[in-house]
Amino acid sequence: MYAPLSLSLPALSLTALLTGCQTPGGAAEKAGDTGTPAPCTPVLAVLFDLGETLVTEQEDGLFSTIPAAAEALDALEARAVPKGVVTTVPRGWGIEDLRALLVDPALLDRFEVVLMSSEAEADPKPDPAIYTEALGLFAAPPPPGQTLFITEELADIADADPPTEGAQAAGLVGVHVHDAGAGDTGDTGDTGDTGGTTGAVAARTISPAGLADLTGEPWFACLEAE
Repeated sequence: MYAPLSLSLPALSLTALLTGCQTPGGAAEKAGDTGTPAPCTPVLAVLFDLGETLVTEQEDGLFSTIPAAAEALDALEARAVPKGVVTTVPRGWGIEDLRALLVDPALLDRFEVVLMSSEAEADPKPDPAIYTEALGLFAAPPPPGQTLFITEELADIADADPPTEGAQAAGLVGVHVHDAGAGDTGDTGDTGDTGGTTGAVAARTISPAGLADLTGEPWFACLEAE
């Protein structure tokens, strides 16, 4: 008789199983040699800026959806990640005024939250209160520290490190849509993009084309990832 074969497999934390925050060998990341799973905080919601982040202006004055942004929305919807928009518009505007500017007005229907400055109680971006207000409009408000705010406007993410203005002053995680290869540092500070830091502001960066693979970024599953 052969003795029963016993396999001893490393246990994975529930967070690692749900988010895929694992080593290439399949085991959860460990903190040192203690056997304690490393922190792995997933993104639970995403807020977007609208103009030149999700849509871009055409010659006729209407705004068309940026293809990479549409792919990002598809991927978020596939993962059932709640999404919202925070946008600055003229005073007195309603949702139909905003729809009239879009080549695809139905784009706004893809978001659980659409907060226009004209309807917000808070002042417009980069007032931190408007981001907090937007989070409160979700059916299940997500924690600020697990919510991304994605924009091409660095000033709407933060004004300094530590921030007093922008999404990061409200506790959100800023993601700056920026083409580092363009050689334009006019809106990113004197130092450009270095190791996730844009000028004097610490923020994640992603290229306009890279937005299509937003959910594939290592830090999307684990915000602690580089």
